[in-house]
Amino acid sequence: MQAGAYFSILIFATIAFVFKKRFLAAELLFGGTLAWILAWAIKLAVVRPRPFEVLSQVSLRESNVYGFGFPSAHAAVAAALVAVASFHFKSCYSWLLWVAVLIVAFARIYMGVHLPLDVAGGVALGWFAGLFTQLIFKSTRKSD
Repeated sequence: MQAGAYFSILIFATIAFVFKKRFLAAELLFGGTLAWILAWAIKLAVVRPRPFEVLSQVSLRESNVYGFGFPSAHAAVAAALVAVASFHFKSCYSWLLWVAVLIVAFARIYMGVHLPLDVAGGVALGWFAGLFTQLIFKSTRKSD
């Protein structure tokens, strides 16, 4: 699994912290990390090969790809970050964040590193990780 998915967690949590959104930063860090760890664990349990490994017509458009395909950690982390962040933004803006998740998901398929089910599983995993994060942090969150 690539470190890029985890690196994005650190970037967005740092941005939230710099803008004095401490609770958002903590939630992004927790939710994103939870999604990343769960994706890694599921990959090891499912052991599903990547599309370029089993389908000859798939072109790999990314280097340094390793690990298994299901679920997409990039999609899981993106969905977890958006699920967490959407609780902090007005609902009229939240849909824009979910468009970003769809872009990540389609990009992973286009790059030849995931099948549609891989990214769908990643998005679902990230969504659940984000909701779980909200349950954990709900009692501690105050407007910051």
